[in-house]
Formats: sequence, structure tokens, C-alpha cells
Amino acid sequence: MTQFKLGQTMRDRASGFTGIAVSRFDFLNGNVQYSLQPKAPEGATTLPEAVSFDIQQLEVVDAGISDTASKPARTPIRVGQKVKDTITGLTGVATMQATYMNGCVSFLVTPRRRLLRENDAEWVSSVRLTAIDEKPAIEPPKSEKPTGGPPMRGVPRAA
Repeated sequence: MTQFKLGQTMRDRASGFTGIAVSRFDFLNGNVQYSLQPKAPEGATTLPEAVSFDIQQLEVVDAGISDTASKPARTPIRVGQKVKDTITGLTGVATMQATYMNGCVSFLVTPRRRLLRENDAEWVSSVRLTAIDEKPAIEPPKSEKPTGGPPMRGVPRAA
């Protein structure tokens, strides 16, 4: 799979949407998406919304501001592992990883409950997480091609 760098200017081949790659999302099913932040029009008082696209739809336009992107924080946590938040005590499975241009890495921690309520999953900074098991509880698929899906708008940001 093609590896892009955060901070590069990218274009969605299907729509022509262009922006700076400000975050990367790795899903439990193996899918990878980048969020593209378009430039604000001249005189704008608010930023336009970033839009997420599957990696297969993207192409690099230029280096953008990739030279200013920080290296992602190192973490032993992997998507699919059982984890615990050392501050709140929340335990669950890391079902998604978010990596941001500033180097922050967060995981969506989904509790293992029979019936999940709407906001049960929480974004937690990787520095607050410890692995409960060494090996992932759920192995992401390796042989399947990611299915993709519709672009995500308003992906929750890490706290």
C-alpha cells in the first residue's frame, strides 16, 4: 500500500478535492484514511471542514508542508489490542488509531460490552494507554483488501 506523509498536499482522484493531509486513521478492518484540510478562502473567518478519504483514492500533488510535520509519538499499542487508560481506568479494544501532524497518536478505545451505548468508545492519547495483552485481541485482516467506505466528515479529534 502506498505510504504518504502527513503535511503533503493530496488530491482525491474521484472528486478532485485537494488539501493538506493533517491526520491519518488506521481502522481495525485494515482500512486507512487520510483527512485533507483545504485552504481557507481569502477573507474567511472560519476554516473549512477537513474531509477523510480512503488511501486508495489519493494521489500526492506536492510536498506541501510535510517538512514541518512532527514524527509520530512512538507507542507499543497496536490496533486490535486490549488496552487500559491509566488515568480513567477505561478498558477495551483499540479499534482505530489516529496520527496527527503534530506527532500525537490517539486510539479509539471501545469497551467490550454486550450492548454498546452511543458514546461508549473514547479517543485516548497513546501515552495514557497500556496494553493488557501483548498480542492483539483481534487480528486485523492481512490478506483482504480494505473495503473502504464513504468519506468520514467530522472525525472526532483527540482530546
